[in-house]
Amino acid sequence: MSEAEVSAAGAEENLRKAVRSTYYGIRQLEENYAGLEQKLADAEEKLRVARIKYEVGMATKQEVVAAEAALAGIKKSLLDTICQHEVFKLAFKKPWAYAGTA
Repeated sequence: MSEAEVSAAGAEENLRKAVRSTYYGIRQLEENYAGLEQKLADAEEKLRVARIKYEVGMATKQEVVAAEAALAGIKKSLLDTICQHEVFKLAFKKPWAYAGTA
């Protein structure tokens, strides 16, 4: 086997590994997304309850702000997951383009 053939075989194997890794990354992000959606619903409910409690005098403004911050953090995580999923999908479709930037 020539040096070029060995190099090509190595590059092909590296590309296969990159595609496989990207695929599993996509799957993991999809699983995480479902969990984040549930956390989002829970945080929205906690904020709703905190606001009602604040209106009737059973909670402080600090508790409402903390619930708002928790909700904002979960929304950010959800957006990050969506963006990363889109990047991984592009990398899966065009692994040769993504491999050079990774």
